Amino acid sequence: MLSTLQFQQIFHNLIKDMPKSFIREIKDLKPISVNRAFYGRRYLTKEYQAYKTELGLLLGKIKPIKGYVQICLRFGVPKKTFAKADLDNWNKPTLDAIVERGVIEDDRFVLKLTTEKYLSDSWKIDLEVKSFVP
Repeated sequence: MLSTLQFQQIFHNLIKDMPKSFIREIKDLKPISVNRAFYGRRYLTKEYQAYKTELGLLLGKIKPIKGYVQICLRFGVPKKTFAKADLDNWNKPTLDAIVERGVIEDDRFVLKLTTEKYLSDSWKIDLEVKSFVP
């Protein structure tokens, strides 16, 4: 099994020759929503329901933030699954849980969303929600 330092060195070697930045404006292309990405009706799994319930309980009592917000989601990921973990797959279930818990009114009020994953000894979710003025 790789140590954290060995893993970081391998990861660094993989990305050192990659471009350092990329900016491109794409005009006249409406992003597709998850709701339009599939045929037919989709049903939430028991695992999805359990995740929303557990996250809601772990959040505890929080005063709701009304209106527009910015959210920062940081996901701590164990080394053994870090390279395979697909960051964007965690956004919707986590946002749904935040809405269901009443932390924010609706995820349509999220004007800025920042997500990242980081190497951790265990699974973690760091959540920051702030009012946002456009």
